[in-house]
Amino acid sequence: LFTDRAADACYPSMRWGADDVRADRLSRGIDGNTTSRVARKLREALLGPGFPSSPIGGAKGLRMLIIQRRGGDGRIIRNADEVAKQLGAEVMSFSREKPLLEQAKIAGSVNVIIGAHGAALSWMVFAAPPAAVIELVAAEVPTAILTCSGEWNKDRFSIYGGMARLVGVHHICLRMRTRLRDLLSLQDVSGWRSWDIWADYDMIAGALRDLRALDHRFQREVGGVHSEVMHEVF
Repeated sequence: LFTDRAADACYPSMRWGADDVRADRLSRGIDGNTTSRVARKLREALLGPGFPSSPIGGAKGLRMLIIQRRGGDGRIIRNADEVAKQLGAEVMSFSREKPLLEQAKIAGSVNVIIGAHGAALSWMVFAAPPAAVIELVAAEVPTAILTCSGEWNKDRFSIYGGMARLVGVHHICLRMRTRLRDLLSLQDVSGWRSWDIWADYDMIAGALRDLRALDHRFQREVGGVHSEVMHEVF
């Protein structure tokens, strides 16, 4: 890492990484209002103002997308199609072969992104306001490994809860059932990223109902404009 003599000098302070964009700490330089505005401008620059012009799925005004991981990657939502039908949502898989702009347009066509814990949830940045992300995690994953409270906008220092806070998106993490008790000892949690899950429709539907109540308050806190879509849905 160090290849010159200057590296041997002593320094009074050091910054490792970009503190201003870390989701796991409260930055002194940038607040939620600033990062939310940046996210909105990025969305408009990439997708255009007012995008989308028509929904790709959902009912009564709320557009929802369930992101399904590819086979062999682990954390597959085994009943994704069934739950999507109940919710009126689309199910899609994002592959490396799909152009990034196309993926961004898909994410930008929905208000709510639902998916297992994983990098695809980062597409929340482009979701259409009022945007929300529902993160699904295996119930057996210990809190010491992954914070998942089951409450909206509470996991502010988790990976995707923190990201949602920075870009002005609602976030909730829900613990879903698995079949691990029949397969292995729950003491071995090192392989949790390979565990498949079964989505609980009632739990997700309940979270969506709760979303209506707090959307207005959240928009007021981040300085955004409250959308009536939530009131049209529930």
